[in-house]
Amino acid sequence: MKPNKNTKKKLPYVLIIIIIALCLIAGYAIRISDAGQETNSNNNPVEGTEGQNAGQPTKMAEDIPSSKPNENKSQAEIDATINAVLNAAVEYYGNYSEFTNFVTKNGFWFDNGVNSYISIQDLIGAELLENKYLDESICFLYLKPSDLELPASSSTGNSGDMEIFISYEIKSGFIITSNNLPKTSITKEAHDKILGKYITEDSYSTRIYPSDENFEPIKASIQKYCSFDDDIDFRSLIKDDRFATVIFSPKEKYTDVRSFILEKENNEWAVKIDNVAEFIKPYIEVNKRLINFNLELLPKYNLSQFVGGLQNDYPQYVDYLKTQGYIDEEDGELVFFSSIDKFSYMEFSGGKKYLGNFTDDGVFMLYPVQSIEEASITMLTLNENAPLFILRQC
Repeated sequence: MKPNKNTKKKLPYVLIIIIIALCLIAGYAIRISDAGQETNSNNNPVEGTEGQNAGQPTKMAEDIPSSKPNENKSQAEIDATINAVLNAAVEYYGNYSEFTNFVTKNGFWFDNGVNSYISIQDLIGAELLENKYLDESICFLYLKPSDLELPASSSTGNSGDMEIFISYEIKSGFIITSNNLPKTSITKEAHDKILGKYITEDSYSTRIYPSDENFEPIKASIQKYCSFDDDIDFRSLIKDDRFATVIFSPKEKYTDVRSFILEKENNEWAVKIDNVAEFIKPYIEVNKRLINFNLELLPKYNLSQFVGGLQNDYPQYVDYLKTQGYIDEEDGELVFFSSIDKFSYMEFSGGKKYLGNFTDDGVFMLYPVQSIEEASITMLTLNENAPLFILRQC
């Protein structure tokens, strides 16, 4: 008797042994253990992270940091305070940068791992500063030294790297300094101009489908950039008012997964980054290249940890499921397949879609799904960091 295709299906234990053996012989390596995954700044991904919040505004973690003029202090007291805070900030960065994603947000130092701007309280809480500094009105900037537009005589670090700067407000403007920049006084106007380069606007993130006016221009831009006329399977295509993140593969080249970021300039979409799938720390690398990019558009998972393990020996896998009655012959020809780690996803010419998953106990579950949304929800229910790029958005 054929299995009931209206419900999820579980292969008997003996069939699991057979299918694993068959797949291994055919070169279809089934990996049971989870790959390491990099989490996003919050646990509720927006649509750009293949999540649930499309059509909602970008979440501001908290109010953008601000300061007020520090008064009634001698220059010696100011210097001592700045030196103490800077040393603590540098040590804090060294202690925690390996375990989180420090990025710039609106020009300020931001911990993307906990979705919060860095403050004096963080340094005191880490026991790197004394409590007496708690009420100091100091902000932490996270900038490229080249964006300061300081005189050539000023010393800075590598202009392409991000660097922590102390911003200490006084009546006449600000004193800024870093490990590589001596204390320098700038006006409020100059300070605002610097931060203006880093502003991330509130915007709505939405999935893009072929009916969207931006779909064809984005597709054409990618095809031109890649110098091919092949049709494209979009695994994920999300945009806000300025940027779009795209995960795609050329038609029927299921393991050739790429990830681009495009920017809309003068009403035209242009590729800005073409190798996001290679970034070990995508939040940091993208943030460094596009300082005002909305990081919530990036996937919650780390794509680089998956793309090298995509499975290509799928015919034996699909044929076995058909011979065992888990997929009907009338479902038609396979038109899309993608598999990684514990998950697999298949689409057939007859319109049927299936999601496969190996449980932690080694049991294979096959889920008939009606839509990409249903498949996404099922995957996220099974694993909150599930690699949703195996699905085909359009």
